[in-house]
Amino acid sequence: MGQHYLPQHYLRHFATPEAPDKIWMYDKCSKEFKRLPIKNVAQSSRFYSEKDERVLSDWIEGPAQDPLGQLRNGQEVGVEGRRAVTVYLESMIKRGPRNRRKMIEKAPQTKNELLSEIKGNLELEASRFNLSQEELLHKIDEWEGKFDSKRLSMKDDLIRRQWFSPAVCEYIFSMTWRVIKADDAHRFITCDHPVFFDEGYGLKPPYGEFSFPLSSDNALHGSWRGPQEGFFFVQARPPLVKEIDRRVAFMAERFVFYHRNASWVPKVADKLSPRLTPIEW
Repeated sequence: MGQHYLPQHYLRHFATPEAPDKIWMYDKCSKEFKRLPIKNVAQSSRFYSEKDERVLSDWIEGPAQDPLGQLRNGQEVGVEGRRAVTVYLESMIKRGPRNRRKMIEKAPQTKNELLSEIKGNLELEASRFNLSQEELLHKIDEWEGKFDSKRLSMKDDLIRRQWFSPAVCEYIFSMTWRVIKADDAHRFITCDHPVFFDEGYGLKPPYGEFSFPLSSDNALHGSWRGPQEGFFFVQARPPLVKEIDRRVAFMAERFVFYHRNASWVPKVADKLSPRLTPIEW
């Protein structure tokens, strides 16, 4: 058994009604849709160290449980609760396999941008490190050689310890939040990367937005449409629920989860280029 990159307490809100310890999981690679124990899904061996798991439990997951429960129950949260949910959402963006893969893919570009910035301000950077410019250039060459000779993996500390970004948290916190309640005809799915945002626009105003399934019955949507730091509860029509489900399936790295065996889940999950539209209010 490995460490869960999706918390088990989160997945229980998408569990099968007849067996609250199980969930339906669709694998986009194998094309299999199976009912499995929650303890066996969304986990990987040595995904976190014991220290990392304690940080996640004590500082990120734990403080968010009560306010997340309030949102699911149709209750508004206060400032501290909103902060806890914000950090939780940002960690859900950063902690899963999709973000780890993207960080590895972007690592060479990030390295080159950083080196270019340092070399462009060589005098200032040398003074910061208390080195001569020649000594700093030598250090840069050493570091670049080590980086190029090392193949990053999903389990490297540099990749896995990406809990949250203060700047991104500020955007999430400051948006207008809407808790969307689904009707009985169509419910919310979730996946191994449950927080959706347009990677072109990001989360910045005026076009940034996010959506996050809270349970099979509720989802949280944030946008810059409405009063800043505002809060609303909305009864969704089926097209809105389907739009959020399309977003979830699009973000899935591999696994999609639902509370029952529904034939539409694989169809949505397998669409390579779904038509996604902004949510207007």
